Amino acid sequence: MTGKTLPTSAKATLNFNDSLRVSGKSFCNSYGGELDLKDDQTKLKNVYSTKMFCEATASAENTFLTALNETDHAKIVNGKLQLLKGGQTILIFSKID
Repeated sequence: MTGKTLPTSAKATLNFNDSLRVSGKSFCNSYGGELDLKDDQTKLKNVYSTKMFCEATASAENTFLTALNETDHAKIVNGKLQLLKGGQTILIFSKID
């Protein structure tokens, strides 16, 4: 998330399951949605989240969820998942064991 200071007290996650569903934590709230794979495009759609208000992470959380909804492509570079919008990387995820 370019230009944003990420919260140190919480992390954002992204999980995939076999039925093209996504889920995770957006610093404070939980979220879910669908993965749409068509041709060379990867989109996250119908992203929803719980509605707890967490003042310390609210700005980062809003930016994160907006970025998920704007994703139109994904690629893996050096073992990290990059989500892109219009060719520009907007989120990067590392695998957590």
